Amino acid sequence: MELAELVQQLDAYFAVAKVRGDDWERVVGTAYPDGRWGQVVEAAYLERWNGLMIRGAPAVTEVVTAVFPGEELVAGLGAGTLLITEHPVELAGGCFAPIRPARLAALKNAAVSVYQVHAPLDHHPELSPSRLLATALGLAHLEEYFPVADGLAGGALVIGDSDRTVTELVALAAEALGEEVPVRLLSSPRRPAGRVAIAAGGGAQVDMLAASRARGCETYVTGNAVDDCPLAEVRREVAAFRALAARERVAVIDGTHYGTEKLSQLAMVEWFRRRGLPARFAPGGAGDLRDGELRLELRERTPADPVRGWVPMYRYDMVAGGRTVGRIDLRLRGTDFLVRYGGLVGYGVDGPHRGHHYAARSLRLLAPVARAHGLVPLWITCNPDNHASRRTCELAGAELVEIVDLPPGCDMYNEGERQKCRYRLDP
Repeated sequence: MELAELVQQLDAYFAVAKVRGDDWERVVGTAYPDGRWGQVVEAAYLERWNGLMIRGAPAVTEVVTAVFPGEELVAGLGAGTLLITEHPVELAGGCFAPIRPARLAALKNAAVSVYQVHAPLDHHPELSPSRLLATALGLAHLEEYFPVADGLAGGALVIGDSDRTVTELVALAAEALGEEVPVRLLSSPRRPAGRVAIAAGGGAQVDMLAASRARGCETYVTGNAVDDCPLAEVRREVAAFRALAARERVAVIDGTHYGTEKLSQLAMVEWFRRRGLPARFAPGGAGDLRDGELRLELRERTPADPVRGWVPMYRYDMVAGGRTVGRIDLRLRGTDFLVRYGGLVGYGVDGPHRGHHYAARSLRLLAPVARAHGLVPLWITCNPDNHASRRTCELAGAELVEIVDLPPGCDMYNEGERQKCRYRLDP
């Protein structure tokens, strides 16, 4: 099918021309304030932040649907593929991170098209993730409410009645979302589920819960009530949501952001197949910082200490085979000294676990988290004679820019160090 014809059908089906206020500019602008991101996507896309994002081959030979367009997924797409995604960002470590401009350009050069639809999907009368999950849970007397953008009918949340217990709802959600999605009961102050609100995706928000309580909500199902995002503003919002749920004695069920929006992408596969196009769903994109057996676990959020000159930092454990094998830190503010001498990343692998490239793999895993914080490029430094660290940077894809002399009087100089290699990683 011709791309132009298919885009026309999608635009009409999702009423893309009507959407207003579904704006991803703040997320993208944080990582790429220089405007590079906007130079790669279609100009019309930036007017609505929905619709055709990347124009590839004139004819579509395959469709791939995804909740989040992760790096591994987009890197494997071939010419003539149309990627359908709900978000123009990937999810990593609980943070939204825009797709790299270089990756978007590579997709375009590879003749891959990308079509992204967010609020029009959340509001859709057939494919809304909240509606599909409500149907899977057997809710009756469904009502849509809480619009998340202007110009669209209905809302992103759905409420209905259930004659099941909360525990039975958890089992039904786990069955509907599949084994890859953890479904957790976070609080259950009541046994009958009663009036159930579904807020698929990032619905752990006070205003959404308040609107649901006004409609009699007794059980609330969403995707980000588990506190795994390190961003302070998100953590405050989730904490306030959990506190309100506790005060109002609302049972809370969490199925992850990815999991609660997965059903829409599965339904889209069938939509394309009915039009004679080969289509498949690409699982994954749940946001875990994982590479095979290696994963990063956030151990500590260290606040800034102006007296000592420390910037805020995330500290992660490298975990493989159920044991901690090393550590990696990400500094969240690029002072002049850190960018030039100290670096924004520190890492170390315990002796018995070396030889598996855990440090280089961890650097790559942290790249989208760095993008989410606007740390582009990401500067890494090491001593010229630290050949293992230099090899780590190279394996992670960082480029050696220069070797600089340390300024006399700084702590590193006083400890006997004299030079630093400056590596640039474009995350």
